[in-house]
Amino acid sequence: MPSDAQIRFKDQVVLIRAPFRVMFSYAGPDQVWQRDWRGQKQLPDKIRVAVRDSMTGQMLAVSSAAVLHVNASAECVRAKNAAACLDAQVKPDVPKREDQL
Repeated sequence: MPSDAQIRFKDQVVLIRAPFRVMFSYAGPDQVWQRDWRGQKQLPDKIRVAVRDSMTGQMLAVSSAAVLHVNASAECVRAKNAAACLDAQVKPDVPKREDQL
């Protein structure tokens, strides 16, 4: 896919309906669950998917957590030197000199 390609979602699919609610939370190396994962320098270590019945408030047995087996952001996947890209993300004071493929 070209780097400037736009993904267009045109056929919506309902995955879950009321009264159920799906909530995501994320944990990093500190193992502390957070409601969002924005502005972080690395991807989360774990993602939790909780499904609740909004009528009773009970969490359903289908709720689970998963360990991510990805350690690079999409930006670093395209970098000519992935190791340098990852280092630059962990240490933001390092000048970024990576070209995109």
